[in-house]
Amino acid sequence: MILNFLAPTCANCDRRSFKMLCADCQSEMKFQGCLGPSIEAAFWYRGGLVDWLRDIKEGRRPERLREILPFLPPAPQDLDVLVAAASDPTSRARRLFDTSDAFAQLLSKHWGIPLLKNFFERRPFLSAQKNLKFGDRKSYLKKLVKISDRYKGVKLGRILLVDDVYTTGATIEVHQGLLKPLASEIRIFCLLRAPAIS
Repeated sequence: MILNFLAPTCANCDRRSFKMLCADCQSEMKFQGCLGPSIEAAFWYRGGLVDWLRDIKEGRRPERLREILPFLPPAPQDLDVLVAAASDPTSRARRLFDTSDAFAQLLSKHWGIPLLKNFFERRPFLSAQKNLKFGDRKSYLKKLVKISDRYKGVKLGRILLVDDVYTTGATIEVHQGLLKPLASEIRIFCLLRAPAIS
């Protein structure tokens, strides 16, 4: 009986599973849509994955990101560097880490692609952006995000931009705009795809 209680379970359905997601939920939660050219997301941001990411962020447990490794696609080919999207510094200070940066570090190590740390700088945004629509998000982010001075003007080649959650696409679009003059190619990989805000 104790073994049943201690057996690991699926993060989505709570059935016994020695992986983060059981085979049924992996198939159900895998993001199958297209976000646009060169943009990929691993899973839908719903069900047990919402609680999983909340535990990582609010529980200050970035080590739990490793649980996703068996479900990631193979390493993208022909990339020169990874960069992480900038997160709100207020959230980063409260959590003691940056989720997108922690995910980018994990991918860099797992895929063997160099990571340019602290590539972007971001000023605090004093309101929750998760409830903003695309245009409002983009407008605010353009004022808040910039390339760190040490990377300005550096030609980077083929870049993989990494973010934790793709919601409206505003964060990605603003970061892409900043990267375009420095890159020969920009690809995007997001851990989770949130349902679009209407």
